[in-house]
Amino acid sequence: MLFMKRYLDKKIFFYTQHAIMKEIKILALSAVLVFTGLAVKAQHFEGGATFAFLIGQTKLNVEYNYDSMMVGDKTEEQYIKEKKAIYEEREQGRGKLWEENWINARKLIYEPKFEELLNKYLGKGKAGITAGQKVSDAKYTMLVKMVSIDIGFNAIRFSNPSRCLFEITFMETDTKKLVAKGTLKAEGAAGFDVSQSGGMRECYAKAGQLIGRNISKTVGK
Repeated sequence: MLFMKRYLDKKIFFYTQHAIMKEIKILALSAVLVFTGLAVKAQHFEGGATFAFLIGQTKLNVEYNYDSMMVGDKTEEQYIKEKKAIYEEREQGRGKLWEENWINARKLIYEPKFEELLNKYLGKGKAGITAGQKVSDAKYTMLVKMVSIDIGFNAIRFSNPSRCLFEITFMETDTKKLVAKGTLKAEGAAGFDVSQSGGMRECYAKAGQLIGRNISKTVGK
């Protein structure tokens, strides 16, 4: 078991592009998207998004939020503290490196993967919308908040995929007025190479895929 834990630890941030694409292709379509309208002219997203407010738009600003995120039954702060102590006990300096990797993975792995799949499926549906960060002239902003993550695990005989719960909010970029808000559940990979960064990356990929697909159903030309 110690050998397996060390092996998985070393795999956390070492993925080739080939491996990433291979994992995405074998993902099960298990995400669920449920929205509730908040605008004066109510948008109803129960059972599937309509996204009618995006008709005619060509840009969508994307922002991310990790405040008050839960990791399993622990706060992220508590989870980081415990994991950092474990790694530091094994090797001095390793805990600090693990913490840096945990935080940096957001900008280096999760957010790019979300936007890659989001734009891929927006393009498939010919919605005419390009999404990305810091698009200040976009009429609408989509806020992607990570609410909770179940890291999952992988052993020789047993595995449990990563599971993420997102809160998705659409608002007017200038006024911050809410247009729609809902939740999205996504499941990551459970293959032999699954790790906390790998599983979370796949959750973000699946979330981007699902939102892009649903937007395209309504906005697609």
